[in-house]
Amino acid sequence: MSKATIKRRLRLSLSKRARGWVKPIVLEIKPIPSALVERLRKSAPAIEKLLGRMANVDHRRNDPQAGAHPARRTIPKTDTVEWGRRVRQMSVKRNFEGVELVIKKSHYSGTALQELELVRSRVWQYKKNADRGDPILLGPVAEAISDKLIAMPKIDAPTAYEILGKEGHRGQEFFKRITEKFGVSELDLRRASQRILLETELESKNIWLLGFKRGRFVFMAMPDFG
Repeated sequence: MSKATIKRRLRLSLSKRARGWVKPIVLEIKPIPSALVERLRKSAPAIEKLLGRMANVDHRRNDPQAGAHPARRTIPKTDTVEWGRRVRQMSVKRNFEGVELVIKKSHYSGTALQELELVRSRVWQYKKNADRGDPILLGPVAEAISDKLIAMPKIDAPTAYEILGKEGHRGQEFFKRITEKFGVSELDLRRASQRILLETELESKNIWLLGFKRGRFVFMAMPDFG
């Protein structure tokens, strides 16, 4: 299906209620403090050594094709290279109260910074070409702290893949709120995510759905490419 066809169908499928003004549902994502970023960069070598001991919060850890596949159960829980094991939560509440920090191990062939720049460039290109009624795509709220580590706030938003693939309750409950308030359907979400995927080559597992605003789905790209 061409990009033009997806865009046309997306615009036609959204109900009048969705296009009208209704108070939006959009999760707020706050960046981690700059002072924390500096500390993390200085401590990156130690963080990398301890990463496998931190709590696994990788959204793919329960995916049968990734972290939870029976054939992968022999992989140590401390592994931070395999799918479903690369995203860990690090406690910083002693010095940064209220901040929930996540550290991601990049598997990109280049550096973590290069991966971030690539994702951000795809988001920028999408915004440049997007029409007024197209889905909103935000860039990742993340910082490279070493060649292979990325720091970001913990984000509890579901991915498009989680919702469309019926993975767990989190995505279904969140999308139900959007459906009941704006009258949109899973087909609308599928078309919106396809629009972004075709333009950016990002995967549906790598875009969070943050909400719905003035007739448009709001997505955020993860700091993950490929």
